[in-house]
Amino acid sequence: MRSFDVVGIGHAIVDVLDYVTDDFLEDMGLLRGTMCMAEEELALGVISKLNSPTLSSGGSAANTMAAIAALGGRAAFVGKVAADSFGHTFSSDLKKNNVFFDTKLHEGNDPTGRCVVMVEDDGERTMLTHIGAAAHLSVSDIDASLVSNAEVVYIEGYLFDHPTAKQAVLKGMVDAKQSGAKVALSLSDPFCIERHREEFLALVMGEYVLDEVTTLSVDLVFGNEQEAVALWKGASYTDKITDDFEKATELFKREGLTAVLTRGERGSQILAGDVSHIAVANPAKEVVDTTGAGDSYAAGFLYGFSHNMELSACARLGSLVASLAIESMGARPSGDLSYLVSEVQAG
Repeated sequence: MRSFDVVGIGHAIVDVLDYVTDDFLEDMGLLRGTMCMAEEELALGVISKLNSPTLSSGGSAANTMAAIAALGGRAAFVGKVAADSFGHTFSSDLKKNNVFFDTKLHEGNDPTGRCVVMVEDDGERTMLTHIGAAAHLSVSDIDASLVSNAEVVYIEGYLFDHPTAKQAVLKGMVDAKQSGAKVALSLSDPFCIERHREEFLALVMGEYVLDEVTTLSVDLVFGNEQEAVALWKGASYTDKITDDFEKATELFKREGLTAVLTRGERGSQILAGDVSHIAVANPAKEVVDTTGAGDSYAAGFLYGFSHNMELSACARLGSLVASLAIESMGARPSGDLSYLVSEVQAG
């Protein structure tokens, strides 16, 4: 039996969350509903103006690992923080949430990454991110014994933005494949796909040539509706250019790929070769904060997948976790979520 259900590799970011108003965003020069990158000085300046911020470990893959642990799964995370107060916050919070984390600290000048998440009363969020030390993940941070002891290795697509971090990801994929672990890739966002479309397509189609003897592939692709379209749109594969979701799903099926595609209120669609399963969304009782809904869905799906559940049950569990995330402040639901597993298993 492997030691972990899922090992996530991604940006180690401290989420700084607070409620704000339109006036606050205007005063800070921020556009409502956007996510933008910022220098440390600007991020700290905005943080200093918040009324009562809460801090927690964050980043897409880290949020997914924490939710997997809350479901009762065995999760580990690989990501880079600095030896500063934010780094301590990240490490202690992730461990408090029962996620194994022991990546060595960044020794350079960049501080621990942070994402200021500003939420309005209608649930809309505006984010300001400083990546910092998270960009310095390297090959030496990938422990082959850790990765090889996972059922699934979950990769955050954002890491492809940084050359050393990308090499770390590729090392993790090699170790996973050698051990027989499955590899899952999160497409992260449409802009990330624009920057790395050819590499992502090569990975999902099993055509990523690492060296003369090694070709890499992924077993699962996670994305939302916009990301599914963006992956195929404008690709150099001339018969695969599309700007339509239905056409994108047909391309996934034609290539025999397993894709987990979320569509907000319209639920999700799971593609596995010739199989296509449409799952309804679990409606949230109240929209408090939509931050991290996709990450929470991935957590539920990956928990089910790593425990050999049917794809329909994986999707159901993902929808349940996502709805709880939307009903609470922050990027993931809090507390023990193991009852959701029992609920899905009971049908």
